[in-house]
Amino acid sequence: MLIEVCVDKPVSRPYILLKRAESYVKSTASLQAFCITSILLSYYNYIALQDADGAFYLFHLFFLVYFFSLVITTQLDAYSRYQNYKMAKDLLHQYGFKKPLIRVFSKSKCQREAAAAAGNCLGFKKEVNDYFYSMGFRWYHILPHIILKKPQIFFTKDYWLSTFFVANYKSKYFYW
Repeated sequence: MLIEVCVDKPVSRPYILLKRAESYVKSTASLQAFCITSILLSYYNYIALQDADGAFYLFHLFFLVYFFSLVITTQLDAYSRYQNYKMAKDLLHQYGFKKPLIRVFSKSKCQREAAAAAGNCLGFKKEVNDYFYSMGFRWYHILPHIILKKPQIFFTKDYWLSTFFVANYKSKYFYW
């Protein structure tokens, strides 16, 4: 919702927080699904750990720690993608649909989904999805394409900062 639209009618703080939570979940839907799956698998391994002994104990302990770490990294990634969502929404509102602006959000499936969610809010979802399709991205392109081109980038500080620790972006035009 535009800030200018809300000036004449007051919007309560709880309503704004609720709408922010809704847009957070919508813009990071696949990450949230993956997080819930990781929570369930962590819980399964925790329960199995109670009865396991010997090698099975180590097996379930390893997977408990592994899936729990996925919960944490998934939420860090989701927070970063939400920042991308807010930025994409501001850019689409300010400049309309422009390919060079949207190309910035084509690095990973999660970024593309965040840009598509922003486009959906402003009526550009078809244009955004068609542009990513024309770039050759399909539903099964999950990994960031830079990882496939240069696998060694996975071990760089810049990759980890841009994936999990994107700075907070304050929206210029929207409450959520």
